[in-house]
Amino acid sequence: MYEIVVPVYNGADTIRASLESNSAHVQRMTLVDDASTDGTLGEIERFSSNSPPGPKLLRMAVNGRKVGAVKKAVNGLPQDIDYVVTTDDDTRIVSAPEDLEWACGRMEEKGYAAAAFRMNVANPGGVFGSMQSLEYKMANGFRRLLGGRQMITPGAGSIYRRSVLEDALDDHSGEYLGDDMELTIKIQKDGYKAGFIPEIEVRTVAPRTLGQHSRQRAGWERGCQRVLAKEAPYIARNMLRPNGLSAASWLAVSSHITIPLGIYDICDSAIRGDPSALNKAASWAVTSGAVVAGLAAASGDKLGTRDVLAAPLMPAYMLYTTLASRINAYSNGLPEAAGEIVSLIVPRTESTEA
Repeated sequence: MYEIVVPVYNGADTIRASLESNSAHVQRMTLVDDASTDGTLGEIERFSSNSPPGPKLLRMAVNGRKVGAVKKAVNGLPQDIDYVVTTDDDTRIVSAPEDLEWACGRMEEKGYAAAAFRMNVANPGGVFGSMQSLEYKMANGFRRLLGGRQMITPGAGSIYRRSVLEDALDDHSGEYLGDDMELTIKIQKDGYKAGFIPEIEVRTVAPRTLGQHSRQRAGWERGCQRVLAKEAPYIARNMLRPNGLSAASWLAVSSHITIPLGIYDICDSAIRGDPSALNKAASWAVTSGAVVAGLAAASGDKLGTRDVLAAPLMPAYMLYTTLASRINAYSNGLPEAAGEIVSLIVPRTESTEA
């Protein structure tokens, strides 16, 4: 048996459409209003009154930064619920309820305690949307290659063995940025496998503007920095082991060095009028295109005309994404990451007041 848990914070603009698109699943869904300050509750109540029976509803008195909301829902589930599916208020579960039942059996068969679903973009319109759609398909291909050692099981579309999730949530920092990455690593540190179930598909709403996209990716980057710093000893040990998590760790760490250096080299050559700048840019484009094609093909997603047309533009998109997110993240997130590293070296002392 499974239950779908959806934390919602100020989702008045998205929750109604999400519930309507997930109408086949609402009877096995628990919504947690994370102390919203807009009209979220009203939208949920209107949906439930027009489409009974609606989802179960819990309310947080104080904002739990998503992790606290999920924990409240999981702790209150009936004892016969063995698996928890997590998703967001702007995400649609494409697969049918019987497919989620099958996924529970798949978890047992593969020995997974957590697993990511195949995630695609719900609004791939326009050039920008098409590039994000192709990026998500690349991520699906990468997850397939990682197998049972995932770096992240996204909160927008994943399934967890309930008992393992409860323990991991109890030990979670409660931080919002990077929460799903921290959760996935904690589960694997406890000796469990985190895998990928591509047969289950969810579709999420991608940012529609450059500003929304930049803020989203900067948040992801800061979360990644925080977790990489916090879990540095564990990740360092795994980087020496031949498994999927090792590959993901090397990619995450090396990309912080190689991508900025590559961009600098191309720009520096162009500014100096070096004829090799064009060759370097072409090599960047060819290499990026090869990676795009390989990962997208490995995803199992159907590649359409939009994907073919978007592929040549991916190097420019990746350049923009790298610059926008990392400049923002480095300027805002490095002090926090440095603090995490210091905390690993210098023992924390609890102060007491007389």
